[in-house]
Amino acid sequence: MLINKQGILSSLILFGGVFFSSYLAIKSTVLQDSSRDNNQVVGVGYQLKDWQMSETGLLSSFITADKMLHYADGRSNFFAVKAQYFDPKRQEDPPWNISADLGRVSADNVWVQLEKNVQLQRAKSKNSAAMEANTDHLIYDRRLSQITTDAFVTMKEPDLGNVTTGNGLKINLNDNEIKLLNDVHTTYVNQLPLTVHSDELEVNYSTQEGIYQGNAVADQGTRHLTADHIHLIREPNLKKFSEIHAFGNAKKQAYIELIPKLGESLVKGTSDEIVYHPILQTLTFKGNVELDQTGKVYHGPLATYNLQTEMVNSPASTEGRVMMQLPPDEIATNEKEKT
Repeated sequence: MLINKQGILSSLILFGGVFFSSYLAIKSTVLQDSSRDNNQVVGVGYQLKDWQMSETGLLSSFITADKMLHYADGRSNFFAVKAQYFDPKRQEDPPWNISADLGRVSADNVWVQLEKNVQLQRAKSKNSAAMEANTDHLIYDRRLSQITTDAFVTMKEPDLGNVTTGNGLKINLNDNEIKLLNDVHTTYVNQLPLTVHSDELEVNYSTQEGIYQGNAVADQGTRHLTADHIHLIREPNLKKFSEIHAFGNAKKQAYIELIPKLGESLVKGTSDEIVYHPILQTLTFKGNVELDQTGKVYHGPLATYNLQTEMVNSPASTEGRVMMQLPPDEIATNEKEKT
């Protein structure tokens, strides 16, 4: 715990190569007054450190602060706070480094709230890209190993140039997941920026998958994709997305529209699931497929559209037959060519 009942900060200190379990509060002062009220300051400390261990004996957090005020009811305020929070299951992963102008600790030592100019940073690892974020305030819950906020958040992947914003954030240190909870907007930078919007975002760095949930919209150049939810799966080298899956729901299918090449007609497509393969430059439509380009309409259970050759491939399927509908002027043109 950070503060004991006498108002002194607990910590583990490394000195001369030996660990000492002790309380560290350099230049600290404890005020003795039995008649004080709950909001009265009863302790002042400077250059404070706290080193927390998990139940399994692994390092879970390390916190420093320039100054502390401890109150009669057990609460504590810290100033110029720097904290490191570690994944309790994957100690080899880099910690979350967080700084803030002000920190507050609950009287029961369960949560730490950081406020004003809150900056988050985590270095690149084999499981995740480097990450930076900023927000107005957040709470670290020690029992749940979670970092949460209901404030506006900006997250950046500095090595890739990707930027995500949203309202509300939850980082679960136990399963390496990040969720942006409302009004999410992401811009992915590649040859053309890919921008994704949704109500909620969940990122699992172990599987390299991002899930945009609720009224999801993705735009890249002339390509416009809408769906109930969109899954983005990244290559192991973290540089490109290998697959983008868009899923419809019972009320509305996934939908995409695009212009294959400059000056050509708009292509529209709907299906239960749409899979975009950026490396192969293909779109795969699965379930109740309809493709439409200026009146030429394809219906079927499965189809693959090649964005480079503009060819549609529809293999045989036990789930239904294929139907192609051509506009009258297209039929007339074909008949003239035959004669």
